[in-house]
Amino acid sequence: MNSKFYEKSFFSSGKKLAYACCFISFPAFVSSCNIINPAEPVPAYLHVDSFSVKTDPLTQGSSSHRIVDAWVFVDGNIVGAFEMPVNVPVLSAGMHKVTVRPGILVNGIAATRSIYPFYSGYDTVMNLESAKINTAMTATFYNASAKFKIEDFEQTGSIFKKVPGSDTDFVIVHNVQTFEGNAGAVYLDNTHGFFESAWKDSIPLPFSGPAFVELNYQSDNPFTVGLISYVNNSYYTDDIVSFKASSSWKKEYVSLGSLISNYVGARGFKIYIKATKNAGQSSALLYFDNIKVVY
Repeated sequence: MNSKFYEKSFFSSGKKLAYACCFISFPAFVSSCNIINPAEPVPAYLHVDSFSVKTDPLTQGSSSHRIVDAWVFVDGNIVGAFEMPVNVPVLSAGMHKVTVRPGILVNGIAATRSIYPFYSGYDTVMNLESAKINTAMTATFYNASAKFKIEDFEQTGSIFKKVPGSDTDFVIVHNVQTFEGNAGAVYLDNTHGFFESAWKDSIPLPFSGPAFVELNYQSDNPFTVGLISYVNNSYYTDDIVSFKASSSWKKEYVSLGSLISNYVGARGFKIYIKATKNAGQSSALLYFDNIKVVY
């Protein structure tokens, strides 16, 4: 549901009301029209333009985000999820608690829209009046309980390590194409056609509850994000999602939670990124930045 649809249905019902009354004699006008089309309540509107994210750069890394939706609640009851910017119609009137929570595309898929569990919601009390627009000043933070493992390529060395069989590895670069400071670049060509690099140290991720990989990237070649799970003396490798090439920098949120739950008892996990050069290209260049495991 969105505000455009709500407004359209409201006004179109008004047209139906006028047409129906044209065939009714004047004395019966009011009562008959009320029976056919009872008066519809006029909503108040909540305007949500966008979210901003505030972080502690030393412990939480970059504030870059890709919050696309506003999940709106009134007095704890969900009104709906709306792509921003939007004027959200709310049928409640008077003083009410309004909560707006930031929503993302899980694994970059439009059909998997979800509240991001590690961002706080915006809470306020508003006086909602019919036909009037209230604006939500939406800023969000990471929850205080969130834990982070971060590779932003700003330090000497890398917490990624080339996987055996990979033809190449991350190269730390700083140029006009990088996103925030340094970036991890991957160069592919006919001699170095396969790249794969994994976190050096395993992470004891929770077996229940959410866990995500956040990353920024710009690439002219597809790539895949996956998870290595260490169980007893064995390990299991699972590709999670592949992303298409993008000529501009993008942000993605990769969900790990459902996969981790398949390996209850694992002693640790590592994320990996891999790419194989497209056969139709002689070379490819991939940039990565702000790779975070959040859990």
